[in-house]
Amino acid sequence: MKNKVSLANAGYALFLLFFALEPLLGKWDAYWYALCGLAVVLGVVLVAGIVGIFRRKVSTDDCMDAIKKHSPACFVFCLLGAALSYVYDEQMFYFWNFMVVLEGSNFVARLFKKA
Repeated sequence: MKNKVSLANAGYALFLLFFALEPLLGKWDAYWYALCGLAVVLGVVLVAGIVGIFRRKVSTDDCMDAIKKHSPACFVFCLLGAALSYVYDEQMFYFWNFMVVLEGSNFVARLFKKA
């Protein structure tokens, strides 16, 4: 089950990367089809994961380990999204700044927790 949770979090990181690259790739229809398809699949995975946690089939420790594993990549994707939105699309700049603060605070909190 641990591999499935890690795969789901990798999918969320991929979605975040696709969403960050929207100013560059947004003009192609294939990009939007891939983004919408990935969002639907990840929505189903999210609901299945929540149901699995309530049925005690998914360990919360597995979820936290997967989040810790993919958190640095998500932080980099948020920085990329902030940089691209600053250059190409100012409408999303505040959203990406908010995401950088959220991911950065999570990253820093885990660093201080280790020490």
